[in-house]
Amino acid sequence: MDERAASEATSWLSNFNARNWTRQDEKITARRYWIFIDPTGPESAARAILEALKSKGVEDYMLFRDSASKRIISLGLYSTEGSLEIRRSELRKKGFDPDVRPRHKVVKQHWVDSMASENPSLRQQLKEKFGAQWSARDCAELQANLRD
Repeated sequence: MDERAASEATSWLSNFNARNWTRQDEKITARRYWIFIDPTGPESAARAILEALKSKGVEDYMLFRDSASKRIISLGLYSTEGSLEIRRSELRKKGFDPDVRPRHKVVKQHWVDSMASENPSLRQQLKEKFGAQWSARDCAELQANLRD
C-alpha cells in the first residue's frame, strides 16, 4: 500500500485497541535492459556511429544528449534477457559492441503491522477499506521485533 493508505489504516486500526507500527521496503516491479552505444569523443564521433548503424541496416536507434559533452546512442529497452541477447547478437554481427545496463522500476511499499485480537469482522473490513490482507503471526515474534 502507499504511504497515505498505511497512515489511514494505522489510524483506523487504533480504534480497535490494536497496537500498530509501519515499515517500508522497496520492490522491483519492472525489470528492463537498456542496450546502447556510448561514443567517446566529439559529436562527430557519435554522428559517425549513427551513419554506420544506418549503412548496416539498423533503423531503430536514438541519439540522446546526457549533457553538453555526453551523448548516448540508445538501441532499445528490452523486458527479457532473451530478447536483449537476440538484439545484441544482431548488432555484434554488424560490427557493433553495445553496452547493456539494467533499468529497474522500484516502488516503495508500506506495511502496517498490528497486534490485535483475532476478529473476522476486522479482517473483512481491512480488505474492504484498504485492500489489505490479514495474516496471523506469532505475537512473541512481533514483540521481539518491537524491542529491536
